[in-house]
Amino acid sequence: MTESEFHIKIDKCAGQNASRLCVGLDPDPARLPGNVAQTPAGVFEFLRRIVDATADLVCCYKPGSVFFQQFGSEGYSLLEKLIDHIPAEVPIILDARYGEFGPGAKAAASTAFQALGVDAVTLNPLLGRDSIEPFLNHRGKGVFLICLTPNAGAAELQIQNDLYVRLAEAAYEFRARNENVGLMAGAALPEHLRRCRERFPRGMILIPGLTGQSGSLASVAEAMGPSVATELIVNTTRSILYADTSSEYPKTARKAALRLREAINEAIQGAGRGGAST
Repeated sequence: MTESEFHIKIDKCAGQNASRLCVGLDPDPARLPGNVAQTPAGVFEFLRRIVDATADLVCCYKPGSVFFQQFGSEGYSLLEKLIDHIPAEVPIILDARYGEFGPGAKAAASTAFQALGVDAVTLNPLLGRDSIEPFLNHRGKGVFLICLTPNAGAAELQIQNDLYVRLAEAAYEFRARNENVGLMAGAALPEHLRRCRERFPRGMILIPGLTGQSGSLASVAEAMGPSVATELIVNTTRSILYADTSSEYPKTARKAALRLREAINEAIQGAGRGGAST
């Protein structure tokens, strides 16, 4: 199995920036600073300044496609423009949560990897093999299969009857054939993340909702196991994008990203010391 282009790119960026931090780029017009127009042009300026302030502190960015779709046809152009602005050396994970099969899955994969040119996507794996393989056919691109989300409603289906455990097992079966496959697992409940890691023992895990749902960095790092320093990706959005409603928001976003990057690194180092002592 050869290392994918996505893994090489994210490892290089993470090394250069000493970071396992992923910043979500989800524009919410209602939460924009007061001096930012609630228009596609205003949103682009807002996100552009966030990217410019944090690009040397992240290992990747994760724009959420639905947040751009709310602007209609202009939203697609806005997303394209943002992708073009992000430095070429910084990987982009499109958080599209695709759930298509057959021709629909092929079209979605082409949209993400060819038309938009992103490095990875998030997928809903519940539709099965024929919804995933069209994305894996784009060699060198990353695929994160959703296993466990951090919202309160996750318990209704994902946790009930251990569905998330089976999803983690299925993801690892796909990774055995294609190392492009990673896992997306929320960190609100560390014991569930630990079970995900047991079923998905190698490969990148994207952790969303950490700050918003009060997940513990230390427990997350410990649950990741020995490869935490190279396979953990911690995503946060609101605590960086909307940390300040004044015109100083880029500076505040940078400070917030720097604090979280350092906290992640400290947790990884702590987990390493703990592993070394056992």
